[in-house]
Amino acid sequence: MLLVIATLEHARSSQMHVDIECKLFIESDRAQETPLRAQSMSVRAQEHSIRAQSMSVRAQEASIRAQ
Repeated sequence: MLLVIATLEHARSSQMHVDIECKLFIESDRAQETPLRAQSMSVRAQEHSIRAQSMSVRAQEASIRAQ
């Protein structure tokens, strides 16, 4: 009977250990994902800025041609 209880306690503590490791891994993964997401948003913002500059240059070229 004591062996069964000890085995169950060990299994439960092992499962808790695995659960904690999984949670830590998930949190670590999320922590790594956040800077990548921020970097991706920064790149998209730069792309939009470049497109806006390109459109501005085209508008200036059209204005010069119209003169």
